Amino acid sequence: MRHINYGAFFIESSIFVGIQLLALFVGFRLLEKLRPLAMMETISVTEFIVAFLIATAILLISIKFIKHRMVFKLLFIFLIIVGSKIVFESIFPALFAGILAILVLVAWLMIPTLLTQNIAMLFTIAGISASVGVALSVPVILIMLAVLSVYDVIAVYKTEHMVKMFKTLMNKGVMLAIVVPSKLRGLTQKMSEVQPGKGGVMMLGTGDIAFPAMFAVAVLKISLKASIGVVIGSWVGLLVIYVLLTAQMERKPMPALPPIAFFSLMGFLIATLV
Repeated sequence: MRHINYGAFFIESSIFVGIQLLALFVGFRLLEKLRPLAMMETISVTEFIVAFLIATAILLISIKFIKHRMVFKLLFIFLIIVGSKIVFESIFPALFAGILAILVLVAWLMIPTLLTQNIAMLFTIAGISASVGVALSVPVILIMLAVLSVYDVIAVYKTEHMVKMFKTLMNKGVMLAIVVPSKLRGLTQKMSEVQPGKGGVMMLGTGDIAFPAMFAVAVLKISLKASIGVVIGSWVGLLVIYVLLTAQMERKPMPALPPIAFFSLMGFLIATLV
């Protein structure tokens, strides 16, 4: 078993929990606006899964047939602007929020380091997760987490298309993940120098962060205490997956969503029942 790098886990868990809490804040502000309009709980399990499968299929086909890097970079740029603008609009007027979102994008484009990558991911994931989470009921998100956890295992261990897709997108200049260095000063490292599983750098995919964040936001409609329970539970799941990764003799990709989803559920149940 490798030595557990507590510094690296502190960086990873700080970003992870930061995204969860920011998504909760944005979700709370969105719910304040949506309640009078009765626009909540509009997404069904079937609609989400169909949309998820279609999006995955389109992405896989695009990766196979579209060779130009700029197409994928433009898609990532779009996601950064949308997610960041959602976050900033929960605090500031629309025009100022748009300017701040563009500043996040400019920082990501002009200073391509681990720090700017993680900042961009923080705003992007929190904003998009909050906007989706407010439209989900708790039963729907629980079914989604169960289905996607099984999918995660199959996609990593069986078909391996998740790993191939991630590496291909990375080669095209799109990193759909937070990137965690072994030491804090590693945040200044250039993204072009990052290689999965090498140099003490670890990665956590956007889905492994976004789905528990959606769960926490959806649970806000029950109580804030239950949402905090989800966040704490997801952190425990992150710790479990980190220990399992550290225990590997040879660093290989692992499906992170199953333990994160399971402990998120445990956190929700404990917070609800206590």
